[in-house]
Amino acid sequence: MRCWTAGYKQEARAFGANLVRMFKCMLGAFVCAFALTGCGSPEASTIAVQEVTTPVLLRVGDQKGDKWSIAVNSMVEARGTGRMKLNMVLSSLCIGRTDEKVRYKITFPSVKASEGEGELGAMGTQIEAIQGLEMEVVSDLRNNVLATYVDGQELPDDGTTDTSRLVFPDKPVKSGDTWEGELKSGEMEGKLLYTFRGKTTHNGVEAYVISGEFPSGQRLQGDPGFEYIMDAKRLQVLQMKGGFREGRAGRGEFNLNGGPN
Repeated sequence: MRCWTAGYKQEARAFGANLVRMFKCMLGAFVCAFALTGCGSPEASTIAVQEVTTPVLLRVGDQKGDKWSIAVNSMVEARGTGRMKLNMVLSSLCIGRTDEKVRYKITFPSVKASEGEGELGAMGTQIEAIQGLEMEVVSDLRNNVLATYVDGQELPDDGTTDTSRLVFPDKPVKSGDTWEGELKSGEMEGKLLYTFRGKTTHNGVEAYVISGEFPSGQRLQGDPGFEYIMDAKRLQVLQMKGGFREGRAGRGEFNLNGGPN
């Protein structure tokens, strides 16, 4: 698998770069496995969503000093590739903000892989190496990563993106509006289609609901999907969930839960 063919620590750090900020969760790590197996839809959403008719501009709302943590629980298995479960915690601290950019310190206080088999099991062992890693990430207010630093050195951009990184649209949106994103990993490229569904209340917090899927007719086949519940003020992830299945070839599921700390 392309993601883990180079040096142990170097690849662990590269994985960490893909994992930054909410987004950076599982799908960045498992993109290669998804490409091997194809995907299927998660369970139908049961969230009560209120329609938003006045367009809203989605932009990162974090200010200096703001903190956020995300717990990730996931499982992936694929015929001929193996199996892995991953439980991890990612914490972020906003250390600077301008009118155009925001800078975060990212840490991984807990990373635990289990039930590993085959190539995915070996990947799990390598992923555990990022526990305790500290990095800094600079993004624009649409959530595009501009630079990633580890030990004060900027990591090179290898052209890889991950499906869990939600990049916000360039203009205000209302319920039903869509915009495109993209996925790149090695020779694999694909488009993503996001839909702004509306607003809801999640554990007493006002939130926006955004769904995403891979359109048909591209290398990633099937009908994968995932769902974000985003804090309406800070545009950080409160919850993200999804899954995939392709006959007997492979399956996976993931669940993220976040909040201020």
